[in-house]
Parts: sequence; C-alpha cells; structure tokens
Amino acid sequence: MHLDPTVSVLVATILGILAIATASKLLKQPNVVGYLVAGIVLGPAGLELITDRDLLDRMGAFGVLLLMFFVGMEVTPRKLIATWKIAVLGTLFQVALSVGFITMLSPFTDWTSRQCVFYGFVISLSSTAVVIKMLESRQMLQQQLGQDILSMLLAQDLAIIPMMLILSSMEGGKLSTGDMVLQGVGSLLLIALLGFVLVRGEIRLPFARRIKEDHELQVFAALGLCFGLAVVTALFNLSGALGAFVAGIIVAAARETDWVRDSLESMRALFLAFFFVSIGMLIDLQFLYAHLVQVAIVVVGAFVINTLINAVILRSGGYDWPDALYGSSYLAQIGEFSFMLAAIGFGGGIIDKNGYHLIIVAIAITLLLSPMVTALMARRLRQ
Repeated sequence: MHLDPTVSVLVATILGILAIATASKLLKQPNVVGYLVAGIVLGPAGLELITDRDLLDRMGAFGVLLLMFFVGMEVTPRKLIATWKIAVLGTLFQVALSVGFITMLSPFTDWTSRQCVFYGFVISLSSTAVVIKMLESRQMLQQQLGQDILSMLLAQDLAIIPMMLILSSMEGGKLSTGDMVLQGVGSLLLIALLGFVLVRGEIRLPFARRIKEDHELQVFAALGLCFGLAVVTALFNLSGALGAFVAGIIVAAARETDWVRDSLESMRALFLAFFFVSIGMLIDLQFLYAHLVQVAIVVVGAFVINTLINAVILRSGGYDWPDALYGSSYLAQIGEFSFMLAAIGFGGGIIDKNGYHLIIVAIAITLLLSPMVTALMARRLRQ
C-alpha cells in the first residue's frame, strides 16, 4: 500500500519543521524563530513543499484563533491589577506615541489618517510568544523587571480588542447600519463579559463539580468555550479570535480548570508552530529583495521607536536607565498579533497588497532579530 502523495508531502513538511526547530533550539534561539525559518524554507519561497495560498491562509487563521485562546489563558487578573499603572498606562502611552510618530511621518509618505492609525497600532504591539520564551530562558520571570515586562505584554494583548474594533469601523464605509449596530451590541457584550471576569478574578462554571472530577471533560469544556465564543463573536460580525481570547481568560479564571493548562500545553506548542510556520510560508522573498531598503527602514524604525518608548515607560516605573533600556529591548520587536491587524487592514482596504506584504516581512524579520538585539543590549548594559 502506497502513501497518498498529499500525506507524503505533509509528513515531509512535519519532518522539516521538526528538524529546523530542533536546530534552532540547539542554537539557543526561541522556537518561534525556528518555526518562521521552517516556513520560509519549506514554503513557496523555498522548497515549495506547500504552495497552496488558500491552505496557508486557513492554517494561519486557525492558528491565530487558538493562539488567542492560549494567550488569554496567560492573563491573570490579579497581576494586571497589581501592576496596572505600568501595564495599562504604559500601553496607552505606547499606542498613542506610536500613532503620533507615524502621523508625523505622513507628510513624507502620503498616508491617510486611517493608515497612520493602522500603522501606529501595528508597531505598538510586541510578541508575547517570543518575549515569554526569552524571559524564561534568561530566568527573568522571577525578577521584578521580568514581571513588569510580562504585565505590559498582557496589557498589549488586551489592547488588541479595541484595536480590532477601531480598524473594523474604519473599513471605508463598507458596513451597513445593521452591521454596525450588530457589531456595537457584540462589542458591548464582549467588553461586559471581559470586565466581569477581570473584576471577579475567579469564576465558577456551570456543572462545576462534574467538570472538576473529569479531566477529559475539563478539556472539552475549555475547547467548547474557545470555539463557542469564537462562533458567537463571528455571528456579531466580529473576529472569532476575539471570542477565543476572552474564552481563554474565562478558562484561566475558572476554579474547575486548573488541570487544563497542563493538558493543553502540547496542543499549544503544536498550534503555535502551525501559526508561525504559516506566517513564514507567506513571506515573499522576491518582495523582500525588491523592497529591501523600505523593509530595512521599517524594521530599524520599529526597533528604535519601540525601544525608546518602552524605555521611557520603564524609567517612569522606577527603573534606572540601563535596566529600562535593557527591559525595553525585550519589547522592541513587532508582535504576532500585528499579523491579525495586517489581515484586517488589507481586507478592509486600509492598505494595499504591497503594504500587506511589507508588514508581513517586517514583522517576521523583527521576530527573527529580536533575540540577537536583546543579547546585544545585555552585553552592553549588564556587563
């Protein structure tokens, strides 16, 4: 019996991902870097094992939904409340300054006001997946600086919700009045649910006793919440990823699902790999070569802007300048959630195809360079 050709390609792709990810691990790079490289090598720009763009888009969309769910599970209300000043005020400051800086460049770029808001949102988000791995590998999570960086990341993850709502409302007047009302009602319900969970800290799920006694039922309940809220938000013409994110927060706050995090950790690793490999496969190397200077300007600009803004935020939180600059280097890259904003901007006509490819390539390069930038800052500032 011969293997189906599709199965052979899939097996070869998985082996390639494992090999490249293992090499990345041996080189002490975050797994995310290995996944991105694997996507580039195995996708249309490399060995062309997978070339179906529709398949890549679906892989990425499903990966985003589950990534948002797992990130939501990292949100601890008590941590956010304990460090709300540096997390919440810092994130507002980060977003406002990013949008303001992009707006200052608009006379030289011919960007419209909605494009300025869009690009400001994109560069203001850092990568939760990459930064947490770097903090863990350098034993920073046990330090106050690492805790404050984590709180800032969680606040940025929460900020994705209003960002997506704002960008969805800026899609060139394509929404009917009914759609706008539907989105408004859905947004209010989602914000109310999120506020309830954050204020309560801990919640109790229906059929709590039965769920707590059955580990498999805990997993089913968690994934049911994830996909269920994703469907509900989609019915309100909102992103399903928003519902998945709130579902993750609910699961993290529920008393009956303590075992879920450990049991879903392998799934988290799998779908995190899916997401970043699919992003790597979307990188157009020909576009990179043709727009090398433009991409370089965006990458360098993002690193400089994010480092300076976050250094000011950490300095205002009581750190001296060396620690503030070192901590800000962890947050200097453009994060994975900006891929979602790029998809919304492209789908809504805020940016064109070239703008979309520019953002995809720039984000991927900042993610690849981020560990090296942080290591360089560590050598310079923490000798």
